[in-house]
Order: sequence, then structure tokens, then C-alpha cells
Amino acid sequence: MLTEQFPDSMYSFSDQQELKFNYQDSTNYFKILFQDKLFLFNKNGKQLSTGFDNIKFSKASGYFETETIFKHENKLITTKGLVDSTGIEIIKCKYKQIDINKEDSSIYCCSAVYNNKLNDDVYNYKGEIIYSNRMHIEHSSKTIHVLKSFEKNGIYFIENSLTNEKYQLAGDRFYYLKNNIAFCLNNDSWFTIDLTNKKKQKIDKASYFFTLFYFIIP
Repeated sequence: MLTEQFPDSMYSFSDQQELKFNYQDSTNYFKILFQDKLFLFNKNGKQLSTGFDNIKFSKASGYFETETIFKHENKLITTKGLVDSTGIEIIKCKYKQIDINKEDSSIYCCSAVYNNKLNDDVYNYKGEIIYSNRMHIEHSSKTIHVLKSFEKNGIYFIENSLTNEKYQLAGDRFYYLKNNIAFCLNNDSWFTIDLTNKKKQKIDKASYFFTLFYFIIP
């Protein structure tokens, strides 16, 4: 096994009870703990990653989320990245949060790791940046980006990079559903919106809770 400290050396490792079930499961990958770091391998024995504090499956098949933990100003900071099944580091382990939109194979990342926030970024599955913005990216596809400004509470900014259209959306909460449809709460108003054409559909809360009650209570 190659490590960053000893790149030209080979190591063996003892039986690791806490990770053996990972090797015995149905996936093609397993992890090895060495020098307090986790390393990703495939079951042909090929090492796929350098050492991280944590490695776990992501929402997209064949991609693994990596975590590095360190201390900054007496606080433990966790940064995240992404590697693929061939061992390529698609996204450097430097973001606070990584979300994958499997509908169109895009990855959007929050950079608010320190007090001085950098741009949030959107990547494709090849690890290429396809969009970047100084505001927080609440949700993103390859063409539609939902931005949240903490300077203007209750306002989301929608950008369509395909049509170059930009508009604002008033709301206290934003939840992406699927097929470019989102659910929003704005004070006491509930509605869904088609992010591509801005068409809204109001949701009757009384009817919603009645339907929910009907299905939950026998």
C-alpha cells in the first residue's frame, strides 16, 4: 500500500475487525485503516485513494465522498471531496458540503468552510467546473442554479444559464423535488414552482394535512 508519507514503500496490514464486513459485502470496494487514515481499494487489490479521515459511498454509483478533519482556531473543521471508482480525485477535499444531482449528473459544492467564504461551485462528473457563484448554491443542475443570499432573507435567486434568464423567488424554505419542480414555503403560503417557466401552483394546506392524515391513520 502506498502512502503520502512513503510513496515508494509497500506495507502489509493486520486483520481489521471493524472493516472486514465492508470487504465481505456485495460491493466491489473496501476500505483499509492505516496510520489513522482510511484508504479506498477495489476488490482486485488496486488502491484507489490516498488517506482520508472518512470515506463513504455517495448518492451516485461509483463515486465516494471523502472527508478530512483538522483543527482551526480551536474548532474541528471537516472538509469534503469526491473520488471516482478509478481512483481519480474528481473534487478536491476542500468543501463544507457536496450534493449530487443525479437527474443530470451535476455536483454542487458549498465552500463555507472558514469565515471568509469562497465561491460555491458546480461540477460535472468529470470534475470540470461548469458554474460558480459567490452566493450560496441551494440547488443546481447543469443549467438551472438556485442561489440563496444571506444578506436578503427570504429571497432566492434563480439563474438559467441556458437561456440567460434570471429572476427572484420569495420564500423562507426551498425544497427541490424532481424534474425541475421545487416546493417552497413563503410565510403561510405553500406552493410548487416549475423552475424552467416560473409557473406556480398553490398548495392547500388543509387539504394536504387531511390527505396525509387519511393515509397515516387507519
